[in-house]
Formats: sequence, structure tokens, C-alpha cells
Amino acid sequence: MGARIHVVLKHNGTNLEPTELDDQAQKDIADREKRIRDSGDSEQIKKLDKALAASQLEHKNVPRHRMIVLSQELKDEIIWQVTDASGKPKTGFTVQMKAINGGENNPFSNKELDDKNTGKVVSGDPVDGIPGNRYHYEVKMKEQPRAAYDPDCYISD
Repeated sequence: MGARIHVVLKHNGTNLEPTELDDQAQKDIADREKRIRDSGDSEQIKKLDKALAASQLEHKNVPRHRMIVLSQELKDEIIWQVTDASGKPKTGFTVQMKAINGGENNPFSNKELDDKNTGKVVSGDPVDGIPGNRYHYEVKMKEQPRAAYDPDCYISD
């Protein structure tokens, strides 16, 4: 199994706000970026750079946002969790995926990205992703759909 990137969002009553990714997640994302650059594959490096630039431009006003880079080959996953302002887990949210450059909207093995009142959504590994594609993922509270968070992830190899 590859990396497990934990994305924790705080629900402040109105909006979902990202928390800092933990040190392991930061390291795993940096390792995936390095792996692409070290491959020497100029096409993949170009796609990564283009995706990073587009993500940074689109999310320039979002503090703590970083595009999550995942490896399809290493079977990386994202785990989404929502807490209230005091850090207590909240339930009742979904994650929706949208492919930016075409392809399957949800590239993960878990096709039903719903917390099912468990307080956690696990993506499963990226099985239908197009290497080099960027995806928006949107986390929404079921009871308050305007409370949403909409960053990016990128699928490599």
C-alpha cells in the first residue's frame, strides 16, 4: 500500500476550512513530486508543472492549500475527515471528484465517496485515473451543501 494522505477540514458552522497537512502527508506529496522529476520523463514533468501552476493560480487565496500528488502505481489514497471547531469529528459529508482534462470523474476504487455517517471517507487507490490528470475534489456537508471545500489532486503513473 502507498501513502495515505489525511485531509482534515474544520467546519466552523458556515464553511469548511483546511487544516495543515501532517508532516508525513507533506513528505509523501513531496516524494511523489520528486519521483516524477527523477523519472526523467519530460512529458510527465511538463504535465506536473502545468497542473501545479494551474492549481496555485486557482487557489491562490486559499491558505494551507496544496495540490495533493498521488501515485497510481503505488496505490496512494486520500482519507477525508471533517471536525467541528473544537476538533470533534463530524459526520454527514460527501466528496465529489471532477476530472479537469477528461477521463473518469472519480479515479478511485471507492466509487461512493460518502462518509455514511462514519466521519471518514477513504478514496481507495487510484484505479481509473489518467496519469498526468488533475482533479478537483469537493467536500460538502449534506445538511449544509454551501459549506464546501474545493482543492485539487493529481494522479501520476
